[in-house]
Amino acid sequence: MPLVVPYVPGCPPQTILVHLLQAAKVFCRRTLAWNYQHAAITTVAGQADYTLAPELDTEVVRLLGCEIEDGTTYTVQNGAIGRKFVREAAGRNVCVLAPPDAITLYPAPPVAGRSLIVDLALMPSTSAVEWPDTLAEHVEYIAAGAVGSLCAMPKSTGWRDIDTAADQRDRFERRINAVYHTTARTLVRPEAARQSVQF
Repeated sequence: MPLVVPYVPGCPPQTILVHLLQAAKVFCRRTLAWNYQHAAITTVAGQADYTLAPELDTEVVRLLGCEIEDGTTYTVQNGAIGRKFVREAAGRNVCVLAPPDAITLYPAPPVAGRSLIVDLALMPSTSAVEWPDTLAEHVEYIAAGAVGSLCAMPKSTGWRDIDTAADQRDRFERRINAVYHTTARTLVRPEAARQSVQF
């Protein structure tokens, strides 16, 4: 919060926190920067649907990878499932994200007791109070996103500043673009350790 307060004198702390959280959600959704390997899920023979239980106070943005410990790899699909998709998937192993927190495997695993490894991109939920270490390097830019939206609020708030809003929003957008391009090229499976990140 100290990165935001100087730009919005008199703004209630709760309002600042709402805008910080919204900026963090936008940042994570657009950059896929919060990569997380889900705890292993045990397969059930013939069962195609599996429920995910990502970290507390998170939401799944995107499915990044899926494989079974025996080396069976699934192509990931984040869109809707339709008859055309199912026809086109014939002969391939496909894992489909079924928002908000489930996956469907085509075909269903034929063997029980194997570990299913699922990689996800996450974002904080509206009740989040902690973020992973991987977002710590982006805190000042997430704060810039919050300043950008706060300074664009109506003049009656007392802290409206269109020039600052535009400058900070531009800084936020440039960081999103830079991180997204880096993430898209290097999607891996880091384990996202959680820690509190203070503003």
